[in-house]
Amino acid sequence: VANTAVAQGEPIPDPKDPENPKTPEGEDTVTTGDEDDPDGPTPPIEEKNSHLTVEKSADVAENATVSLNDVITYTITVTNDGNVTISDITVTDELEGIEIEASENYTVNEDGTVSIEALAPEASVVITATYTVTSDDILKGSVKNTATATGSDPDGDEPTVDPGEVENETDDLDTTLSVNKTIANEPADGEAYKLGEAIEYTITVKNEGNVPYKNVVVDDELTGLHEEIAELGVGEKREFTTEHVVTEADILAGEVANTAVAQGEPIPDPKDPEN
Repeated sequence: VANTAVAQGEPIPDPKDPENPKTPEGEDTVTTGDEDDPDGPTPPIEEKNSHLTVEKSADVAENATVSLNDVITYTITVTNDGNVTISDITVTDELEGIEIEASENYTVNEDGTVSIEALAPEASVVITATYTVTSDDILKGSVKNTATATGSDPDGDEPTVDPGEVENETDDLDTTLSVNKTIANEPADGEAYKLGEAIEYTITVKNEGNVPYKNVVVDDELTGLHEEIAELGVGEKREFTTEHVVTEADILAGEVANTAVAQGEPIPDPKDPEN
């Protein structure tokens, strides 16, 4: 820091040289750390500190879990907590599928990053984003979201950055698989199925859980039905038709008991890996 002080007074007539009055004046320059002026004041100046802090929060209650298809709203705050202006700031959120809301305070780029023109020391910009919880998040056991930033200080150096992170636990794994069996036809006489008459069944298998199921096997021992479903998405169902011809054994038993079962591949539980 170079600092110059000057002083000047009113011209004073010189009795020995009336045509050239003398003006009292003086000047002194002090530069911080100037070796030529060791006795002058040398105020200490703090070192350059290029620093950004990214803070992230979610609108999820404390100790609450998030469910499939829940929408989480995130608040991302980028603050220049250094002592020089940071320009050309790019904020990157690592959570795939997050959607940044538009604002006049920043620009949302096609690749999902956010551009901030500049932040003076102590200035901040708040970014709002939303995310919909997926089955992949349920399989991971949580939604973990990290945001970071880059930029440039007046010397062209990149600032150090403290990234922001927030993690929300998801609901427990739900692997409910429903099997519903109905009779699709009425007895020929409208009263009871007779010997040799076919009873037609509709079997509906539905994923009632919160993650997809793979290699689901459906068996109906009575009718001999055996079906395989490569993948059954959340809320998805499949229907199968099969039949049983009434036998003498059924007549003697007075009924036809029929049970269909379905089972998919085991799914690792992120909260209980051993089970």
